[in-house]
Amino acid sequence: SQSLDPYSVQIPQLDWQSQQNASAAMDSTMRTAGGFSPCDWQDLGERVPRLVQILAQDPTATNFQGYGTPKEAAAVNPKVPQLAPLLHISLASVGGRQPKAAPAAAAQPASSGNPQMDCIQKAQADWSTKHQAELEAASKAQDMNTIMKLNSELQTEMAKCSQ
Repeated sequence: SQSLDPYSVQIPQLDWQSQQNASAAMDSTMRTAGGFSPCDWQDLGERVPRLVQILAQDPTATNFQGYGTPKEAAAVNPKVPQLAPLLHISLASVGGRQPKAAPAAAAQPASSGNPQMDCIQKAQADWSTKHQAELEAASKAQDMNTIMKLNSELQTEMAKCSQ
């Protein structure tokens, strides 16, 4: 009966390869629109998150471990409080940068009206709450293997929203 409902929109399930192709097409479009070379685009996706991680742990850092220059760090540092949560990087309490705890009502994201997007946001919030201490410890120790493992687990949780 739902398939006969003219107001019901059915979203087709995409296989993994189709999702990867769509992601690559979007990546290519963003790269082209931004005027980045393929090398610069790859560099942007690898160096900036690591530079944000270094600066999130120590805003006064001077050793960027090859992931940035002092000039790049000076440009990124003021944006770390906005970038870190988007990259699932915890902010250190150094220099008063630790974010204030949000009220419980604000912890629940508002509904976007898109069930899949709401599912993804809830999965991210639940996963972050569950793995916060582990992620902070890995970030502090700069344990990229654990960080990548945790990121993979997060991606797996979010992928369940597409099934």
